[in-house]
Amino acid sequence: LTEARLRLSYGHQGNMVDGQTPNLLIRQGTMQPIYDGENISTVANLPNPNLKWEQTAQTNIGWDLGFFDGRLNIGGDFYYKKTTDLFTNVDVSPINGITSYIMNNGDMTNKGFSISLNGYPVKTKNFRWYMSTYYSVNLNKVQTDDARNYNLNDYLNGTAVVSGQPISTFYSYKFLGLNPQNGAPMFDDWEDRWHLLQGKTLDEVVPMILVNSGTRDPKFSGDLNNTFTYKNWSLSLNFSYSLGSKVRLFEMYGPIINGISAAANVREEFLDRWQVPGDEKYTVYPSIISPSSPDYEHYRLHYSAPQRAVGPNSGVPAFANNVWQMYDDSDLRVVSGNYLKLQSLSLSYRLNDRLLRKTPFTQLSISFNTHNCFTISAKELRGQDPSQAGFADAGLSIRPSYTIGLNVSF
Repeated sequence: LTEARLRLSYGHQGNMVDGQTPNLLIRQGTMQPIYDGENISTVANLPNPNLKWEQTAQTNIGWDLGFFDGRLNIGGDFYYKKTTDLFTNVDVSPINGITSYIMNNGDMTNKGFSISLNGYPVKTKNFRWYMSTYYSVNLNKVQTDDARNYNLNDYLNGTAVVSGQPISTFYSYKFLGLNPQNGAPMFDDWEDRWHLLQGKTLDEVVPMILVNSGTRDPKFSGDLNNTFTYKNWSLSLNFSYSLGSKVRLFEMYGPIINGISAAANVREEFLDRWQVPGDEKYTVYPSIISPSSPDYEHYRLHYSAPQRAVGPNSGVPAFANNVWQMYDDSDLRVVSGNYLKLQSLSLSYRLNDRLLRKTPFTQLSISFNTHNCFTISAKELRGQDPSQAGFADAGLSIRPSYTIGLNVSF
């Protein structure tokens, strides 16, 4: 042990949203002939006298250790961060002159730790191996009074902030299998006991109908970088990894609800869809029900959809559009977001100084670089990018890129 350091810090921070004031602010405008030359005034800011500062207190403890005169270095940090009186946009009646209002609602805690390691596992006259790695864990939880009225998509894509749950928690419909008669997807949507949902709000129905599918944010993440140097050759490999997140697969049936266009491309999985009774034992892909089929109208609208929420189903909040949307947003379509990715690879060669003596160059090197080389992830993703943590909208994986470089110094 040749070096040791201990770090400790504490901070308290206040935050206020721009444009908020306890008083009604009126902005005087120009004179208008239509009002006999009188000045007009407009509301610059509505009063928000009860809004308090959003306050954050954070504690950090860290340490650094160095061994063998800096050949091996280890560092660690632990943090605890608590935010009180969180700012929240709350929907209000338009009769107030605005449709949303900022208020203090809830607390949030963030805690976690990180560990870093770097050094030279091998260091000789002609060969060196330098390695650095970083590992972090973050856990968060929100306590809120649920003052905001979230819609269905907020729960399905993970933008709803639910008290007691981590940020970016999203929900799904519980898939029960395929109907053996026509191959339509089936769900536990309480249709046989719909009366128990009457009079409830969507916020109350969600934990009854939907299942928690996890969070889009990873619990653990880090990177691993290696650089190998042999004489004038240098090879660098940079890896990143992520563990603990969940990803919803691309929608399958949403684009074909009204039938498949002859000019449109379709997903390969449709080749394995349900086609005849008995297929439900071997596939999880529903049949394609044509708009001309007698069954189509029954499945086109869910019983809770506003267009059908009349008669005996009145009073049930709309928590689904149709079975095809439910299938795309079901727990069957949720997979692990864990991945290991080779972010970049670089190979370079520097010409020996002896070879440059009779040239005008003082240094010359050539290099080959590639980025987004490959990703090891769940096979169900089929090219979908698992590294877009925290984003509600999924995307295709980033394509690899290649460059060749020439660096010359005079």
